[in-house]
Amino acid sequence: MGQEMSVTDLKEGEGATRKTSKSVLPCGLEELIAAANPVAGVFVMQKGRLRHVSHTLAAFLGYSSVQPVIDKSLWELIHPDDRKQVRIGGPRPQTAIHHGKEYFRALRQDGSVRWVEIQGQVLFLEGRPAFVGCMVDRGDTSEQQAFERGSRQRNAYEGIVGKSKAMQDIYRLVEDLADLENAVLISGESGTGKKLIAKALHNRGRRAFEPFVSVNCAFSDERLFESDLFGCVKSAFAGADREKQGQFECADGGTLLLDEIGDVSPRIQLKLLRVLQEKEFERMGDNLPRRANVRVLASTRKDLRQKIKKGEFSQALYDRLANAVITPPPLRERSEDIPLLADHFRKIFNQKFGRNFEGVASEALGLLMDYPWPGNVCEFEQAMEHAFGLFDERLVVAEHLPAELQKHKMAEPKEASMANVDMEEGLNEILGALHKTFWNKSKAAKVLGMSRQTLYRKMHEFGLL
Repeated sequence: MGQEMSVTDLKEGEGATRKTSKSVLPCGLEELIAAANPVAGVFVMQKGRLRHVSHTLAAFLGYSSVQPVIDKSLWELIHPDDRKQVRIGGPRPQTAIHHGKEYFRALRQDGSVRWVEIQGQVLFLEGRPAFVGCMVDRGDTSEQQAFERGSRQRNAYEGIVGKSKAMQDIYRLVEDLADLENAVLISGESGTGKKLIAKALHNRGRRAFEPFVSVNCAFSDERLFESDLFGCVKSAFAGADREKQGQFECADGGTLLLDEIGDVSPRIQLKLLRVLQEKEFERMGDNLPRRANVRVLASTRKDLRQKIKKGEFSQALYDRLANAVITPPPLRERSEDIPLLADHFRKIFNQKFGRNFEGVASEALGLLMDYPWPGNVCEFEQAMEHAFGLFDERLVVAEHLPAELQKHKMAEPKEASMANVDMEEGLNEILGALHKTFWNKSKAAKVLGMSRQTLYRKMHEFGLL
């Protein structure tokens, strides 16, 4: 049962913090608590549940004592409509600090709601990560702020960069699925960010404080892969000279990503199906069942339905994995995100190589937006790294890009004619096509006789994106 605390104890107990982590908040939170005015209460959360609660917080929530609140899931205290947008703490407890303001409606015991803000940080208590913070009463003044925060278009999300409609849909889908326990299949081309999406599902969910483990399923040796996945006892097979813990055990309480699940052999598929159905497995060479408290995510670049038709993949396993499917779009289908990605990598590689690039010249940006990017964002990142690693100038120009980009030409019959008209005529022609097609960019590109990538580039040049 959690230890009761008061705000007075928290402010006066700085010295005692080094003696016991149960009686007071750890040092470093005193400034946070002092800044939180008016304070509704303080709490300590571990594994998504409230382990320590102050009297003031219990009273604010409408309880006569702290006992009914202890061990509640924090999600029980958040209005259902606000749960998807709230993230408390971070995936890396040793470094994560909660700088942003989390607004949501707190549910009180009598069913009423109150707008609150969470402030705090992730620390280690008794060797385990915990989110330690305070709940600040914001009354009714934060409703408009919270609405604006929730509705604002996001240019990036958990390390995924993109503001296109396709990416906004991905962000919303991740939020919808993050707190569920069922498996999710992430299916898409190589380089589209499948692993980043898996991490976002983990970081945004209730298992965020627990391990995230990624397993590459493209093992050539089936026995080694099985031992890596499930573990083994000593002498389970030739070369097994010691007992080994598998990745399912390493991910206990957290999330396990089966990367490139389409490469798994039929025999391992059966074992994975059992884990998903019965939540248990055995180490190689052992008959002792072990429980699997793990959320399973899977990713693939292959068409699993085609593999099922060929008898290469289990229909039953597919049905278990594909409770929900996320399909990140290839980069060529979201060309409007390329300027944003270029700026994202500009900042990264300026720091990595000690450069001072200010941006990408229009001609180079045109090449970037016209290229089909078969390797998607990974290939785009490599192209930008090539430019930043070899050159040190104010702008990235076409000559800085890899040779295959410079040689690439798109056959577009009307593009040449548009190049000869002035800016105002070109803008009016594009606007006319967009209005005629109700801003459907694919249809507008057909009307203009150009590729969608070129339309996005010209819209960017005219300030329409």
